[in-house]
Amino acid sequence: MTDIEAPRELAPSTPKRFKTAYAYAFLFVAFLSVLAVGLARIPQVANAGADSCRALRLCSPSPLKPMQPLATGWLAGGSTFTSAAAPQMKQYQAENPDYKVCLHPGRQFDRSGAFHSNVQYRFEGTFEADPNWVGLFDFGPHTPHCK
Repeated sequence: MTDIEAPRELAPSTPKRFKTAYAYAFLFVAFLSVLAVGLARIPQVANAGADSCRALRLCSPSPLKPMQPLATGWLAGGSTFTSAAAPQMKQYQAENPDYKVCLHPGRQFDRSGAFHSNVQYRFEGTFEADPNWVGLFDFGPHTPHCK
């Protein structure tokens, strides 16, 4: 069995128009390869541009990550909305550093045993956030949710 190798160059007797067509085909394939690599890098370049724009505070802050409403289980007596929401508030603030996160208290439920012994509370509320800064190019109205 013989090994087949691809030609490394065109034969000297190849007509000039085939050499020219071969050169254009090579340039076209090289251009497509460079274009494909460039298109694959577009998301990285766009993200880096958006991050730079936010770092200079020219654009609005990054999008707010989802925040689930507060819905606690039954908590021991002495609990308040602030103490019940503290762990979630801390988590949401860490996930959204460009925003001020606040809690809007909703409903409070309580139950107790005989003669108001063993009082327990359950809380429901919603979290909202305001951006810490507004970008230079943000023209829309900004209505604060947190007071």
